[in-house]
Amino acid sequence: MRINNEMQNISEYFGVDKQTLVMYYNNGWEMPELRRGAFLAYASHKSFDDVMNLRENNSWSRVEYLIGLTPNDLKATQDDIISTQIANKLDINKSIVTF
Repeated sequence: MRINNEMQNISEYFGVDKQTLVMYYNNGWEMPELRRGAFLAYASHKSFDDVMNLRENNSWSRVEYLIGLTPNDLKATQDDIISTQIANKLDINKSIVTF
């Protein structure tokens, strides 16, 4: 049940199809790797499959470099996700939630 909920959250936050996540999970990928891959795909506007294919032969930091993400990009994406979550929970406009 927990894995199912985690996959649902990843799907909702990052726009990765849940069935795609299930396929990767069933092929031996761990949930932290799926979450990180989904985050990087979201941040870079690349497909989840492209990111995970790069991960097969590279470290996560190398994947970030290969898809053109900088530390500032990662921080901006993280801030965007958090502000969206806060705005949704408090039912307020996202533009007033800043970091």
